[in-house]
Amino acid sequence: MVLNYEECLRQAPAGYLESLGERVGAPPGLARRELIAWLVERARSRSALAELIDSFPDAAVTALKGIVYSAGGAGVTVEQCSARIRQLTGKGERGVSQLLGQLLDSGLVFVGRYNYRQVYYVPDDVRRALIDVFSDRLVTRVRIDDARVSGRREDGTAIIGDLVRFLSFLHKHEVRVTQTGTVYRRTQREIIDTFLVREEVAEDGGETADYPERLGFIVGFARWRRLIARDQGQLRATDAVPNWLQLPLSQMWSELYQYWREGLTNRIGEFDAILSLALSLPTGSWISLRRLAGEVGPMTAERYHGDLVLRLEKQFLAPMLFCGWLASGEGEDGPAFCITEVGRAMIAGGAPIHDDSATQFLLQPNFDLLVPRNIAPSLLWKLESVADLIKPDQMMVYRLTKQSIYRALTCGWTGERIIGFLTTYSRTGLPQNVLCDLQEWCAAYGRVRFEEVCLLRCDSPALAGLIRASRRTGPYILGALSPVALVVDKSRYTDLLQELIADGHLPRPGITTFTAPDAAPERGENSWTSPGKAPDEPSAPARPSR
Repeated sequence: MVLNYEECLRQAPAGYLESLGERVGAPPGLARRELIAWLVERARSRSALAELIDSFPDAAVTALKGIVYSAGGAGVTVEQCSARIRQLTGKGERGVSQLLGQLLDSGLVFVGRYNYRQVYYVPDDVRRALIDVFSDRLVTRVRIDDARVSGRREDGTAIIGDLVRFLSFLHKHEVRVTQTGTVYRRTQREIIDTFLVREEVAEDGGETADYPERLGFIVGFARWRRLIARDQGQLRATDAVPNWLQLPLSQMWSELYQYWREGLTNRIGEFDAILSLALSLPTGSWISLRRLAGEVGPMTAERYHGDLVLRLEKQFLAPMLFCGWLASGEGEDGPAFCITEVGRAMIAGGAPIHDDSATQFLLQPNFDLLVPRNIAPSLLWKLESVADLIKPDQMMVYRLTKQSIYRALTCGWTGERIIGFLTTYSRTGLPQNVLCDLQEWCAAYGRVRFEEVCLLRCDSPALAGLIRASRRTGPYILGALSPVALVVDKSRYTDLLQELIADGHLPRPGITTFTAPDAAPERGENSWTSPGKAPDEPSAPARPSR
């Protein structure tokens, strides 16, 4: 419900305008159009609003603030508003009705419907004017002198890079999880060691304890966005990651904000009131969290208990700091914060966020890469594939090694693609010595390889020849490693078994595991007899391999 004051007055029932005009002192004899214009001008006047607010009792002012700030201007349900006034004043139904009647008679508050429920709301243009009036008074109570703030911290865009590094860690390693789906603590530490912003993993609670706050936020977002999934006891990056990495940075920020709003802030009473109060202050203002909680506390629904400051610190200050929307510090009375320009753009829907991502790095002859902290997420993902992080800092240091190139090749990269990527995005190109080593490493890939074969072993070359010559079994024979060892397709074991039986052979069932002989066979090379057995000695049936 987003109506301006004039629209509300035009929709008002017959007789409402005249009675409102009499109550607020409008000149007599005005036509309906003239009366609406006079009432609109009065309602938008900050001085008139300030005078009107001063005439209200404290409980009515607090109720008005709750209506102004809650649900982004959508209003407060009648039941919720009545409950808060009872909580604040201890008044019964009659006293509550008198206070609400005063707000309705003032012409500032209207009754409407939102999501099929009856609500009290303030028209949007008047609501904005009231916010200005409240913030003028609020600033002196919650604002902290900039010089008195210590221990400042601003994470900037680090959350995006650390999120990419988390996904890359899952892509490069097998990450086991507990029965509850939590990464084991030792691995948590390994992941955090790759982050630009570090945090401690608690020492107590064993290997299955929950995540630290920032890592928990990253894991939670990745799961919410379906960038990760639990699969057979492991946490894996999904096929959705490459597409997500191609999104504009502004959309990544928007999704982080949406996740925070949907997944975390629904546990904070009057969250919109907190943001509205904070955003109403001038840009660059440092705000005391404790004083802000004192202003918001009376507007908090009675079902929320405990220390509001602690709740705000964990659910409001910490995640917004993680995402670069707030800067934090310590004021005279505890935690303080300042909304950043990016935070204002994200929360208030102002100017679009400028993407200042870096698109180049510096590759040095010693195989180190100097990578800006704000490297584009898609480039960071590729860089994580071909190089190892050595030092996470303002200027990150990565290193090309034979092992990192081998890892990239096993993940589908080609030598041409690796060299092309480094050449394209290195600010100074590819040093000659680096190029030569890369070419050598990539050329060595795949020159040796493992192959799995299945052997059909016979007790004599004559029998092997008979099987190869048979019309039934001959087509199944792919080759021979010795006169008595025939190569067959393991997937066709059942069919070959039946054909051997049909030809009158009675092979031992199952496929045994090959064991190399301890000494040279007595009946010639490659007779493939089992160790410790005479050539003609029968051996016990072997256990099929799993």
